[in-house]
Amino acid sequence: RSVHDDTIEIRMKPTVIVCCFQFPLFFLCFVATRLVVSSWMWVYFFGLTLFITTMVVAFLVCFPLFIAPMIVTYLIKTSFPPHTNDSVVLIRGAMNEREITKLREELRYKAPSCFGSP
Repeated sequence: RSVHDDTIEIRMKPTVIVCCFQFPLFFLCFVATRLVVSSWMWVYFFGLTLFITTMVVAFLVCFPLFIAPMIVTYLIKTSFPPHTNDSVVLIRGAMNEREITKLREELRYKAPSCFGSP
């Protein structure tokens, strides 16, 4: 793989992850709203409704503190190239190639001066 690869596979990974977060979050908010607003749930299932409401409030406190920063960190890391699975190896290989090319150019200029002219 090249540093400049821009395939659909590489671009779709962050999109899939974001969609995987949005789907359950939508249903969690939908169910929590239906639960809290439904008066018959409070009348017939008070204990269960109170427990689930407490869990939803705990999630609403934990989400911005722990989960949201991880999502943002993941998206930031995938926005920098190269965002491939083996990016460390790819960067190291590209840097090694650059250094080898630089050393070859230096040796080309130094080689004639090292050997005396006949």
